[in-house]
Amino acid sequence: MYDDYGDGDDYMDDEYYDNKHIVWGGGGSSDTDALLDEYENFSELADPRLLYSNCLLPTFETAGLQLAETLALCAVYKVVLSQSAISSNVLYRNCVNLLVGLTVLYRYFADLVVYIAVYSLCLLLLVALVRRHNQAFLIMLIVSIATITGCELLLPSFILIRSVFMLMSIKVLSLLIDMKSNLPGSFDMLAYLFNPGTVLFGPFVSYKQFLDSMEKPAPLSVNRIAKYIALTAFFLAATCAVMPLPTGNLRLAFVYRDALNFRVSHYFISYMSLVTYAVCGYSEEDSALFSPLDIELPYSLKQVTYAWNRPLSHFLNRYIFKTHAATSRNVFLSLFLTYIVSCGLHGFNLYISQILLSLAVYSYIEYGLRAKLAHSLNACVRAVRCPSECSEHEHTALNSRVILLNGLFLVCNVFHLAYLGCVLNNLDLYAEDPDYKLDWIPARWSNMGYASPYIVFAMYIVYIVL
Repeated sequence: MYDDYGDGDDYMDDEYYDNKHIVWGGGGSSDTDALLDEYENFSELADPRLLYSNCLLPTFETAGLQLAETLALCAVYKVVLSQSAISSNVLYRNCVNLLVGLTVLYRYFADLVVYIAVYSLCLLLLVALVRRHNQAFLIMLIVSIATITGCELLLPSFILIRSVFMLMSIKVLSLLIDMKSNLPGSFDMLAYLFNPGTVLFGPFVSYKQFLDSMEKPAPLSVNRIAKYIALTAFFLAATCAVMPLPTGNLRLAFVYRDALNFRVSHYFISYMSLVTYAVCGYSEEDSALFSPLDIELPYSLKQVTYAWNRPLSHFLNRYIFKTHAATSRNVFLSLFLTYIVSCGLHGFNLYISQILLSLAVYSYIEYGLRAKLAHSLNACVRAVRCPSECSEHEHTALNSRVILLNGLFLVCNVFHLAYLGCVLNNLDLYAEDPDYKLDWIPARWSNMGYASPYIVFAMYIVYIVL
């Protein structure tokens, strides 16, 4: 959900992207010629001076200014709420949240903030209409998905604000479960939706966490904030540094590089969210939003889906998966439904939906296969890591066979993530281009010979045989 705002590398001069989409099909060029053309485009940035002038400098000037403005607004919010006359008055607190939150959004999205404001009011109106209905959660979920999907199809610039819509939707949905019998007032909910610490980049926080950030705010830690700012700057620079990495004319190297660039952009956005999150008074215990190491070295795909965005994973697990699993014994159906809801909250974007549903199938097959292997080999190779001192299996994590098998799954998962993620890199550059059309099946996947699904199909055959 944090990667919808426009990645740091989007500020690079467009001339370096003019022929990017040709590499993966179309344009009449052979794959080899197209790969070489792209290599020439990005290899120019390998010159440190060009990298600095054409990417790093404009990126930091734009993103750095935006981050500084957002931090200044969050600091104002924090200072104002520290006044006892305001912090003790619910109406004043709500007004501060709403005004500062709207200002933050306006600084990023300008006139698009009108769509966000209208959507938030529509959500509150619908809550008022259905709050006493037995299926209030389901109604809100369907309406939210339908609205986001409609905007995705009809509003070209919606990609910029999709995550804000998504975040507001899941905040309201969580309220209908957590506080169904005692929902807060409309103005209280509005303050929750527009809280400046989470309105722009997230993460999803519960209403209780929101209240605690004002009533029992975590003390400001200069070291904590400085660490997050430093990591934000590092990953912002990395969005530029990744693109000119040498790839020769190897198709797999291009795929991995593009997927890596997309992931790095996600880390940049996530650390930006941690900065605003910390400044606005949220506790450090709540800040384990994601884990880059678990994503870059994926022990299992189940681990990756959780490590990518832990608050969103928590929401889907608690409010969707477990709710359905309570009435269904079919685990795969529950898992598939959870991913369908995730697709819907992303507006059923063609590529994102294919990736999410692929991950649902991939992770389910990997989980089942590794469970059978762990049982038959009596070894610690399950998709969920065994304890360091496992008493259940004879062959523990340090056994050579276990290391080999777990290493093989890790390599496969790195490939799957590269294969799936490469189609999302810089996709927003063409979102408003009427001449750019999305293929139903991404050309990059066809040019890779659909290797990833074939690998998973082979794993499924082994799973059945075992």
